[in-house]
Amino acid sequence: MTKEMMLEAARPLLCTAIKTAERVRVKGVDVTCEEDIPAAVERCWHDCLSDLDVEVWGVDASKLIQDMQLLGASVQGNVLRLVTRQGFRADIICYDAAAEIENADAFWFIAVQALGKLLRRDYLIAAHLSHMLLMDTLVVQMVQRDEEYHTNYHRYGHSEALRYLQADDAAYADLTAGDPTYAHIARQLVRAALCHDGAENYFAIWRGYLKEMES
Repeated sequence: MTKEMMLEAARPLLCTAIKTAERVRVKGVDVTCEEDIPAAVERCWHDCLSDLDVEVWGVDASKLIQDMQLLGASVQGNVLRLVTRQGFRADIICYDAAAEIENADAFWFIAVQALGKLLRRDYLIAAHLSHMLLMDTLVVQMVQRDEEYHTNYHRYGHSEALRYLQADDAAYADLTAGDPTYAHIARQLVRAALCHDGAENYFAIWRGYLKEMES
């Protein structure tokens, strides 16, 4: 995600917001016309892991993202947090309107959030988020077990192998190379991703971030 790519991804979102919202702000500064958008993105840009911070009044978040190819999203009160399949990230705060969208896949949003923390060497938060993803894979596996055995009562288990431990991460050594703590967290992210549909898109984003950070 370069600054140019961030601008390209942010422009349609902000153009729609300008046309439909009562008010639009980015990083606390009003955005009133398309000519304001480059400066708005510049305020948000720190590095390839930066996200767009938007506040809107009087428009539902769903109206602003209709043309986006979402990889993952999370709704927290009046805030929609999202990541696209290209790795563009945004936080949209909706005032006097709804932040909810259909089919928000929080798994991939958390996965990209964890990746950002890992790449910025915030190992504590990255580890916490990676464990959330692993817990999600266990929940999925437990649901599938209940479906297989037609029960949700378990006095004894079936010595199930943990799916994420069986995931083959050998092809992703380029993503997990680093100091011991980095490598441990990265392998957890890779294995959790391999248990969920959409992993290759996630790995493409990961490699894209690494490329930009190395340039």
